[in-house]
Amino acid sequence: YFANAGAALTDKFLLRRLIPHPAVYAFFVSLMGGAVVLIAPFVLEDASGVVLAAGGASAFAFTAGLFFYYTALRANEASRIVPLVGSITPIFGFLFAWWFLGETLGVAQLIGFALVVLGTAVLAEEGNVENRLGPRAIALGLLAAALFAASHVAVKYLYTIHPFGSGLVWRGAASIVAALFLFLVPVNRRRIVAELTDKEVKTEGVFLLGQGFAGTGFLLFNYALSLGSVTLVNALAGVQYAFLFLATIVLSRLAPKVVREPLAPRELHFKGLGIATVAAGLAALFLI
Repeated sequence: YFANAGAALTDKFLLRRLIPHPAVYAFFVSLMGGAVVLIAPFVLEDASGVVLAAGGASAFAFTAGLFFYYTALRANEASRIVPLVGSITPIFGFLFAWWFLGETLGVAQLIGFALVVLGTAVLAEEGNVENRLGPRAIALGLLAAALFAASHVAVKYLYTIHPFGSGLVWRGAASIVAALFLFLVPVNRRRIVAELTDKEVKTEGVFLLGQGFAGTGFLLFNYALSLGSVTLVNALAGVQYAFLFLATIVLSRLAPKVVREPLAPRELHFKGLGIATVAAGLAALFLI
């Protein structure tokens, strides 16, 4: 989640300044997510139709979630959209995991889960009413959260019926196919080709830095999913938003032209309360 916080800040920089449309970025992220197929000669095993379906469902849901997430992120501050999606994704994940995988939590885990989700929601709260998210941004965030949760539950099911390394490769191959579906849409294809042929906009370094963060987070997140509960791995996202908040404070002072996040005193208090609540939830999850 520390790596994901770095990716989120890079995403916001790219979407605000460099890349013109969320579909373009979703295409490149999904395509690069398929880079795990490079390890296929070492780990790939034959897959059943169920394995392929689970990998495909995870990849396509995630790509669709990316599109709606980047649409919201492009027009709103990272420290508001990212916590919104992150606070709702565990709730959807809990419901989907209970319904499709039969996951249940003990009393201490339920308390910890509730505290972490509440703390993440508090981290999204604003001190300035005028800067709060509008209905469209909230709707996009909810849709992205539901799709991300569905993707996580599908890939968790994949890892329960297939070895992790091979499952990761099949999921990565499906991610490439999902990216190609985006490319087949004519308006998206024109935007993607324009981005690839634009020599004036230099995105490569920043994009690769973000993908380095995102790739690290992706691998560790998927391995964590293979080991434990979908609900609890998603709930730990509260840590990411604490990292994001702290990084935002530092970067808004060191590089105000790159990261501009207005932080009123009341908002600082809310954020501090959110971090404390997340910490209490983590203590309930792992110490009780």
